[in-house]
Amino acid sequence: MVDIIADLELGGFTVYQQGAAPATLPVEFVTVFENPSEDILHADNKPRQLRQEWTLIFYTKNAEKLYSGLLAVIKHLKSKGYSINGQGGDAAGAWEGYDARAVDVVNVEDLEV
Repeated sequence: MVDIIADLELGGFTVYQQGAAPATLPVEFVTVFENPSEDILHADNKPRQLRQEWTLIFYTKNAEKLYSGLLAVIKHLKSKGYSINGQGGDAAGAWEGYDARAVDVVNVEDLEV
């Protein structure tokens, strides 16, 4: 099973599980919310693949980096084998003074038979 938080940290991004960010926040960071996963591609009544999905939100106090920051996250995750459709969209900022954009990320993993 993949670890998207570790993969993002390896790319140099500051990452928090959604709802677990500290009181003092950096200028830029990413939050990760894990959506429900599902077994897919069944054979002989057994799942052969697992589909995982996350919603990532890129936050920044520097509006000029709003798009390029999220694109850097997307590029890094694609290099790790994740699937991302598009370039994200607006996200309601949870913290005053931050701009935010969100993107959905998918990973399909083969399961051991």
